[in-house]
Amino acid sequence: PARARRTGACGKHRGIVPAVLGLDSRELLSGRNYAHVATVMDDGSPHSVPVWIDIDDRDRLVFYKEDSSVGLRNLKRDPRVAISLTDVEDPYRAVRVRGRVVEMRGEPEAREWLEQRALDYIGHAYPEPVPDAGTLLFVEPDSVVYQHAEDFHHAPPSDRK
Repeated sequence: PARARRTGACGKHRGIVPAVLGLDSRELLSGRNYAHVATVMDDGSPHSVPVWIDIDDRDRLVFYKEDSSVGLRNLKRDPRVAISLTDVEDPYRAVRVRGRVVEMRGEPEAREWLEQRALDYIGHAYPEPVPDAGTLLFVEPDSVVYQHAEDFHHAPPSDRK
């Protein structure tokens, strides 16, 4: 059966210590896995997009958004975010994070981060066209849930019979 482990505080962020990233969550979030970041639209509906992600030296999740993106516009208005990530090698290993953006940094730092992630994720420089301008977003987690369904094993479509 699936095993879920909560590794942080839940609830309103005021007065609550940020969630701690456990070793399993840290491994997934700092690996070459794709995260899905959900933000809140003006009308309250969710907006979700895949992103490259990393962790900074203060245990905050870091990702990049183009300055013209809907997600960045949403986060400037409402800093709450939900992030889910599944292990590309074992999709039955996942981490879910709820938190809020606590810092935004523009160029040139955002471009440098994006270029480094391109090397990490695709093995070469970011392909053309490179975004005009972007922002790095730093998320302080309020809740972290790691889950691993150890009894399940991934069988890609090509392996199924």
